[in-house]
Amino acid sequence: MVVQIVILLMLIEQPYSGVAATVTRTFHPGVNGRRTAENFANSIDLGDGYATPRGRRSFRRLVGAWAVKQNPTDPAVLASITNATGVLKNYKRTIDLDPTITLLKGDSSTVGALKGSPKLIRAEAASLRAGQVAAQPVLLDSRSHLMVVPTGEIILRLKDGANAIKVLGAEAISQRTSTPGIREFLLTRSDRSTEDLFLEVEQLNRNPEVEWAELNFLSEVIKYSVPNDTLINTQWHLNNTGQGGGAAGADGKVFAAWDLTTGSTNIVIAIIDDGVQISHPDLVANIFTNRAELVNGLDDDANGFTNDFFGWNFANNSTNVGPIDLNDADGYADFHGTSVAGVAAAVGNNGRSVAGVAYSSKILPIKVITGSFFVSSTTMARAIRYAAGLDAVGNPNWRGADILSMSLGFNQSSTVDEALKDAATNGRGGKGCPIFVATGNGASGWYQYEVNVTAAPHTFKWVYKKDPSITAGEDAVWLDEVVFPGISTPERFEGSIFPPSGWQTVANTTPWIVDTSLSHAFGTGAKSARSGSIADSGSTGLQTTKTTAAGAFKFWMWVSSELDFDILTFTIDGVTEYSESGDPVVDSVVGYPAGNTNCIAVGASTDFDFRSDYSQYASSNDWNGVDFLAPSDGGASGIVTTDLAGTNGYNTNSATAGDSTPSSGPAAFGGTSSATPFAAGVGALVLSMNTNLTAAQVRLVLRSTCDQIGGVPYANGTNMFYGYGRLNANAAVRSQINTAPTLSTLTNQTIRPGEVLTLIASATDTNIPAQIVTFELLPNIPPGAAINSSSGNFTWRPNAYQADSTNTIRLRVSDNGAPSLSATQTFLVTVTKLVPIHLVSPQIVAGSFVVRSAADPGISYTLQTSSTLTNWVNVMTTNAVGAFVDFVTSVPPGATNQFFRVIVGP
Repeated sequence: MVVQIVILLMLIEQPYSGVAATVTRTFHPGVNGRRTAENFANSIDLGDGYATPRGRRSFRRLVGAWAVKQNPTDPAVLASITNATGVLKNYKRTIDLDPTITLLKGDSSTVGALKGSPKLIRAEAASLRAGQVAAQPVLLDSRSHLMVVPTGEIILRLKDGANAIKVLGAEAISQRTSTPGIREFLLTRSDRSTEDLFLEVEQLNRNPEVEWAELNFLSEVIKYSVPNDTLINTQWHLNNTGQGGGAAGADGKVFAAWDLTTGSTNIVIAIIDDGVQISHPDLVANIFTNRAELVNGLDDDANGFTNDFFGWNFANNSTNVGPIDLNDADGYADFHGTSVAGVAAAVGNNGRSVAGVAYSSKILPIKVITGSFFVSSTTMARAIRYAAGLDAVGNPNWRGADILSMSLGFNQSSTVDEALKDAATNGRGGKGCPIFVATGNGASGWYQYEVNVTAAPHTFKWVYKKDPSITAGEDAVWLDEVVFPGISTPERFEGSIFPPSGWQTVANTTPWIVDTSLSHAFGTGAKSARSGSIADSGSTGLQTTKTTAAGAFKFWMWVSSELDFDILTFTIDGVTEYSESGDPVVDSVVGYPAGNTNCIAVGASTDFDFRSDYSQYASSNDWNGVDFLAPSDGGASGIVTTDLAGTNGYNTNSATAGDSTPSSGPAAFGGTSSATPFAAGVGALVLSMNTNLTAAQVRLVLRSTCDQIGGVPYANGTNMFYGYGRLNANAAVRSQINTAPTLSTLTNQTIRPGEVLTLIASATDTNIPAQIVTFELLPNIPPGAAINSSSGNFTWRPNAYQADSTNTIRLRVSDNGAPSLSATQTFLVTVTKLVPIHLVSPQIVAGSFVVRSAADPGISYTLQTSSTLTNWVNVMTTNAVGAFVDFVTSVPPGATNQFFRVIVGP
């Protein structure tokens, strides 16, 4: 979501002095957005964590925060903890993490005191235990910096063949009785402290019969989104004609794909999110209905969920899959899933506002969060398996969805890893469900600044100045997308000359340069302006003078410097408007679960066909990088999709005007949250063309048909920042049109009898994935000719009887498509005449008959003898290895007339 914050900034010099200025500043929050950064700043390392088979999992402790178990029907219990005499008297209720756990946070003075004293933190914990308050500390995962809360439960997975009774005793019996064949167990430890839980998990992980053990955390969930858009001609991500200021053609090629398919009612996309408004007029016709359930209050399809006609609410364990929390005052309202669902499969061709990518496919709502962004690992794993039509141990038990779409990020969990593996391998009847997951929005340090100016000539100047010592961050600033009111084209520094005409370096400094580094690319082009490299006490400046209209002057900056000392100062006509310093929190590594090997990691591209600056892309030792990009915001426009009907949701306009998001402004939609359902929709289009594809094959199809955008090099088809490129729905869909294989040309051949003819027949199959091809020789082939059905290796050794002949070889290659298609080719093989037999120098030497004959190499020749010119007897047979063959044999003793002859064959 694009968030606007009004802040008061001070011009900072040495010593501190200056003027105050009010600046509106827009930024892309993501996994490491403002809330996460503040939490990290208020956390300390107390050594919390435990060893796992993958390495140590570490946490920081969020000071002044406790997750308290409470009875929703008895609020007085919570009040007694936080009143003037309570153990948490300076704490206030913040949000409910689930129906029974409430997050309490202390005031600023409490947080400040605790941050400086680990001893006080431990004393506070001891007081809670002494008062028998069921509370757990709030932790920050060291990798994601997202909040996690121990639930007092441990998830344990045993190795295959392990003795559960030996490891768990009676705890294993009840669980195995209820779920036969289970290897994963949930252990209840509600009376244990977090430290004791960590210790037990570590001990279990050392057990040789345990595959892994982990805490069942409630995990903070990040929605990768930024709201945005309205009607079909504004949905540039489907077909970009340059509307909204983007570059024509920078889209997902969906209009062209629709010429072949708009999806299928037999292909279902699960939206795992905060709920989908199933009554929305642009979604209702595409909401999946579980026809195996009857209206009788029974679990008719025996999948463990009663009356799950439209999916399931795992947040509240109910059938209500729609938005529940509509109050966005705390930023936790349930607006997200409805917009995500619209991108994937909003109803098309119905006379209403928007169309989804696969607008003839179905939507299965899977609600995993509501109100707050917390969910336990076991709940998320259960939801994933349910979405894929699987039971608790990964076996199919109901229809489920064909495709899973998750525009969410949360902390890594081994139990979720297992569920993802089950869905990707066992879903769809064993073909596997493609799982599309957002990579995250934390890869950018770009901020937009906006200042109103009058209609007049103005001089705009940016100066980066260093103090006498110390360097922090990247020691630089970047500038891009400078918008002058009254001037139609922003300055993007894309020209061949830098600085552009009318711009110059100022403040007698090292000149600014043009920068093409992909890690700092803004998204509307390949270039940005970057401050020059300067030493301590140096400065580097850039300025321009423009005659503007009255209105908002805007630009984007990335500042990475020593906080409060190395400072970027912006002035208009010599008047300081604001200054900026510090090093932003940037996370380029693909988030979890997108980086899980069983997931398809989807990043975002702009309407200029460049990576959106916020889109996370990199791999790590544990997780994969981005698979590919899909259209979203970050350029001139955002994504037009469904919003909660009426005045609820991102767009609060009344009547039908509020049913969809706009293409720009604070109610716009975007982020990798939007890119992900776009990719899921393309996956649905592909499966509607070919339902036989496995999950791995769908991934291959989408990768193989991407457009390589961004003007960057692709090695072996990939680029670290772009993956395989930007999705091309048209190419992906057309790759599933069954086309016949083509054969390489085999030319006519001439061969001598006895020689071995070897040819390699090769075939090209353009289907993605390539089909299996089989080679065969058609009837009436010469005896002895053969072809390897899989390799296409053709061999033939003509014998003597086939000499002096011309033979027609008919070759066919067939694929295994439905229907099977084939191609044939004909070529000739001429077998030359045999060399006439001509006996040379026959003689009898020392009782032996010796004779030589002209020969064809590779042909067998036989010497025969007879004393009567009848009843010939074979004496010896040999294969010629050269142009002659020699025979030597004894003469029968006492023979008066002995005849010899040489015959050829076969």
